[in-house]
Amino acid sequence: MARVYSLGGIHSGSSMAATMWLIYLTVNVTRDLTNFKASPALVGITYTILTLLVIIIALAMPTFRRLHHDSFEMVHRFLGWSATALLWVQTILLIRDYRPPSTSLGAALAQTPAFWLVVVLTFSIITSWLTLRKVPVKAEVLSNHALRLDFDYTTPVPGSFTRISQSPLTEWHSFATIAVPGQRGYSMIISRAGDWTGEVIAEPPSEIWVRGVPACGVMNIVPLFRRVLIVATGSGIAPCAPHVFAKRAEIKLLWTSRNIRKTYGDKFVNSILEAAPDAIIYDTDAHGRPDLVKLVHHVYKDFNAEAVCVIANEPITRKVVYGLMSRGVPVFGAIWDS
Repeated sequence: MARVYSLGGIHSGSSMAATMWLIYLTVNVTRDLTNFKASPALVGITYTILTLLVIIIALAMPTFRRLHHDSFEMVHRFLGWSATALLWVQTILLIRDYRPPSTSLGAALAQTPAFWLVVVLTFSIITSWLTLRKVPVKAEVLSNHALRLDFDYTTPVPGSFTRISQSPLTEWHSFATIAVPGQRGYSMIISRAGDWTGEVIAEPPSEIWVRGVPACGVMNIVPLFRRVLIVATGSGIAPCAPHVFAKRAEIKLLWTSRNIRKTYGDKFVNSILEAAPDAIIYDTDAHGRPDLVKLVHHVYKDFNAEAVCVIANEPITRKVVYGLMSRGVPVFGAIWDS
């Protein structure tokens, strides 16, 4: 059951499958154009949608997405919306061209499942934007590398994340929520990782846009086990902290980072140690980079954990997950795949 967050490729796989079906439809309507069954307008719209989807898929490839994330996000959003608008036109033209002569267009639309699927698709897109709102936020600069934002508009469950933006139509950024039991609201830690995060740390906002409700990520599996070793590197402590505070399972925390107190502040580090006094905090500035696979495996056996959760950057996560799985350890981490 805990592997549910390790099942990747659902979103991208569905888009590839839909594009394959659209290619099949394109071939058929092109063929029907020659016998005057399909209209030129339908064929033109179909080719346009196919072109948009091919562009979206091409620019969603992992390498481009990682190197040009802002461009990817804008293309994905605006071409996706354009394709949805054209899908309405295509669906109406498709039903009009292929309906029985004795059936009116209105009746044909009402009787065709494809029309109602487009209605559901459009509704699902619109509803996610109906929750768009600008909320006040209290900012605390922890260092030139990290910023803490405090919100009070909702109290999320441990293991969840939310998206924030300063420009809702162009870019959104996901961060883990940190909720403390018995306290309203939550906080998040933003670490310097690019232009946007650098600008936010340099000029902390007093208000920021949020959308939807906090969604659960891989750390949501922690309560499934009785004894869990949580491994965090750097700002990966943020998704882990709510579970340390909630204490819904016996947790051993292993946190490695550079100059932890200078980067994240005494207040936050002390709150972690207060909730987990036996936590292992490894300062890589003082002791150098450890052999994380070996260290985690040793702590896993010493703690007699049932599972290991790893929150780190992609290379470290893949290395640790592979190293521990090859040793027969139940280990879970983000998969960077949609």
